[in-house]
Order: sequence, then C-alpha cells, then structure tokens
Amino acid sequence: MARPARTHDGTGNDGTGDGRTTAGGTSPPPWETSRELRDQAYSPSLTVADMRTYLRMYADRSADARATLPWKEISYGDTSAQRLHFFPAAGPDAPLQVFIHGGYWQELSKEESSFAAPDFVTRGASFAALGYGLAPAHRLDEIVAMVRNAILWIFRHAAELGVDPQRIFLSGSSAGAHLAAMCVMDGWLSPALRPFDVIRGACLLSGIYDLEPLRHTYVGEQIGLTAAEAARNSPIRHVHGDAPPLIVARGDNETAAFAAQHRQFVSSLTRAGTPVADLVVPARNHFDLPLVLGDPETPLGRAVLTQMGLLSPPRKSGARGRIWPVSAVSARCALRSIHVVRSESLVPVPVGGMVRRSRLVAPLMALLSLDVLRTAVRMIQIAIRSKILNGKLEDLVRSSSPVRLSGCWQGI
Repeated sequence: MARPARTHDGTGNDGTGDGRTTAGGTSPPPWETSRELRDQAYSPSLTVADMRTYLRMYADRSADARATLPWKEISYGDTSAQRLHFFPAAGPDAPLQVFIHGGYWQELSKEESSFAAPDFVTRGASFAALGYGLAPAHRLDEIVAMVRNAILWIFRHAAELGVDPQRIFLSGSSAGAHLAAMCVMDGWLSPALRPFDVIRGACLLSGIYDLEPLRHTYVGEQIGLTAAEAARNSPIRHVHGDAPPLIVARGDNETAAFAAQHRQFVSSLTRAGTPVADLVVPARNHFDLPLVLGDPETPLGRAVLTQMGLLSPPRKSGARGRIWPVSAVSARCALRSIHVVRSESLVPVPVGGMVRRSRLVAPLMALLSLDVLRTAVRMIQIAIRSKILNGKLEDLVRSSSPVRLSGCWQGI
C-alpha cells in the first residue's frame, strides 16, 4: 500500500481538529486543508519507526498460538476467503472472542490474527480469528456482508463449537474495528433478532467510523470507495441506542484523523444512549494496541476480559449500603427502558457498575407487575451468583490512562 511522505503537519497525537466546520464557521484543522495532508493524517504507519516490526509480531505470535493450542480452520461461506481459525476452550458453553483484522480492507488475513488467542483460551474462553475477502477484488459492501454472515454463522453453530451463543463478543482493529462496528449496527438481521441477541459486547480499536473523509484519500482511491458506499458503510451514520455494550479504544500515539474519528464516534454513541467505554491507552500506537487485547496487566485487556465475564474487578472499599453486582454482558439502561426477559438473560440495569438496591427497586416496583417482579428478582439472584461484574469499569482499567465512561455506563 502506498504511503505518503512524513511531515509534521500531517500527524499529531493530540487529536486536535475533528475535520468539520463548526457552527461558528471555524476553519477545519490543517490536515483537512489539502489532499497531501489528509493522506498523511490517514496513514497510521507514520506514527511508528517501522510498521513491519509489528506485522512480524502479529505473524510470529499467531504462529506460536497455532503451535501450542488446539485449533482448526473452519469455513463459514462458499469461497476460500470465508474461513476462520477457531481455538476452542477446554470446557463447554464457553464465551467466544472473535477478532477481525485490519489492513485498510486490503491486507493481512486470519493467518496473522491469532496472537491474542492464548490470553483468552487460558482463561476459559474460545477465540476465533476471522478471515474475509479483501479489496479491490471485493467491494466494501461485499466485505461487510461477509463479516456479518460470519458472525451470524458462528451464532447459529455455537453449540457445535462448544460456545455459549449468549456470550459471543467481537473485537477488531483499524478496518477490523470498522467491520465490527458494522456488525453491532441494526438493520442487517432478521426481524426476530437484534444485534444484542447475537453479539453481547464489542471492543473497537483505532477504528474508522465515518468513511466520507476517507473517500478523498489514497485509500479511497485504492478501494474505489463511492459516496453511496461510504454512506451505507459508515457506522457513525447508523448509531442506535440498543447496541450491545462497546469499548471504543485507541492508543495515545495516533494520527489526528484517527483520534478525531474515535472522539466523534464516542460522542455519537453517547448521544444515542449506547453503553460505551471510551479508552485512550498511554504509550500505545495503532499497531501495538491489538497485541494486548486480552492481557489483564493492561487497561485494555482488563476491560475486555471483564466485559466477557472472565475477570472480576476488585470491589471498591468503603462503599455504603447494599450493592448489587451488574452484568456487563446483559447490562442495559434501566431508567430509559426496563424490561425483563423470561430466559437465562439477566435483568437489564444500568452499568454504572454498582447500583444501590433502593435505586433499582423503586423503578421496578413502579413499572413491573408482581409476577414480572418475581422473575426480575430471580434474574438478579442469577447475576449475584455469577459475580460477573462486581465493581465499576473504572476499577477494571485502573492506571494513569484517561478512561471515561459515557452514556448509560455512568452511575445513576
């Protein structure tokens, strides 16, 4: 892939400027003023000395994972591109983490995408590295459809894979984050299903969520991106409040364009009421951030593992009153819309982490019949026994990183 020359004006770690003219007529940031600077701002390789170092790490660690863990290659479609590498958990009914690789929809593959498998398998989860057809041989519409079909195939075949269909999680980096975001958007499943039914949470790393600016770069030219395709496939244009809980993360060493994409998407999700954790990880860049996806010693790894129920954060000391644990897997905004599902699902409640009993019972008593309330109590008891999430997300990612909780993930 062609890479523009490095200049100081084309990149920046501060993320200043969002590529839009404000209501007051403020000029766009410098990187939006010319094609050359825009190309540089959408070239994350300019923030590191040698991108190939990280690509070799992806390949080497993925090869190590295949050499040390049981795995198999599985076809989820009719073409050779529609295949994935599956690393099963030791036990049945395991949660699953599906990783979608980046490469501006043109490079990399499932072969270099299993580097995080050991971190998940050793903690009782299954892992899948997803392959898909690449541009320009495939249009972006086709690529999005392939990935969505892969996730639906996994959901429908979960029992055969030894996976709990109610605990399927996605992650993706760069273009992979874009594809994961398209899976949690609504409108592509049958009327009987919602994204939350198929995907219980997702982690989006250094993603591109508005494709219109990318049309006017070397990347847009290489994949032949049209205005209509950009509109159809821009997650920021399809945000809805019923999406599963999201972790939107980036390293603090990103170009200004990627930082702006991150900030705008988090803002849009927050306005829509989507549960979202906004995570900026210190001393990480576009390429090394995915390497710690499941590492519990890092802010990102702690957040992802806890989202899956694989890591319990410490309870805050000194808390007064009785505290109810809340599941990050099935969390919802109870004050906005309380509903109870008569199944093994948990009661959707706010994911501000710790919810006082008195603040939960009042809206339930007001809105639910006695019969439904009994069901709610049983579901809450399941949540207590599961101990999936026993503290605030801030406790999971304790570090010097600027972590912010937005929308329904704030305490009530």
